[in-house]
Amino acid sequence: MYSKLRIRPILRNWPKEMTAAQPKINLRNADRTAVEQRGTRSHHLVVVHQCYIGAMLAGEKSVECRLSRLRKPPFEEVAPGDLLWLKPPSRPICALAVAGECHYSLLEGGQTLASVVAPFKKAIAVDEAFLRDAESWARFVSLIELAQVMALAPMRVLKRDQRAWVVLDGPVRPGMRIESKRGHV
Repeated sequence: MYSKLRIRPILRNWPKEMTAAQPKINLRNADRTAVEQRGTRSHHLVVVHQCYIGAMLAGEKSVECRLSRLRKPPFEEVAPGDLLWLKPPSRPICALAVAGECHYSLLEGGQTLASVVAPFKKAIAVDEAFLRDAESWARFVSLIELAQVMALAPMRVLKRDQRAWVVLDGPVRPGMRIESKRGHV
C-alpha cells in the first residue's frame, strides 16, 4: 500500500528562511532512548489553528500546551521522539513535528496553572487572558516541547469528530479515515 510517505516542504506562501533549509528528523540521544524503551515511535494527529502552526514553523512557538478538565490525550500519551501531524480545523495536514521533552501535571492541592506554565510561558506563545481563564477549569496540563517542525505539502485526511488530539495506530496516509472508537482510532 503506502510503504513510504512522501514529505515535501510547502514552497509557496512561506518566507524563504522557512523553506530554504528544511530540517531532517534527527533524534537527540535522550529522545532516542525514550523511543527505544517503548519500542516504537507513536503518531499523533494534532488539530491546531493555522496562526499557531505558522508560529511553530517560524520558531516563535516551541512548546505545545494542552489543558483539559478530564484525563485525555495528550496527557501522558506523548513521549520524546513521537511524530505530531499538525492540521488546522477542517483543513489538510500541513506540518510535522517531532516531540521533544514532555511535561505533565495534575493540578491538585495548592498547585496553580500559572506556576506550572511559568517556565514555558514565552515558548507557549499564548494569550495571558486565556491562561487566567483556564485557571478556573484546567486540571490536566500537557506541555510538549517541539524538537523539530517542518512544513508539508497538504495531505487530506477524513476526520469528522471534535477531538483536537488523536493518538493514531500508525503513520498518516493520504485519504486516511480517522474515526472515534471509544477514544481510539
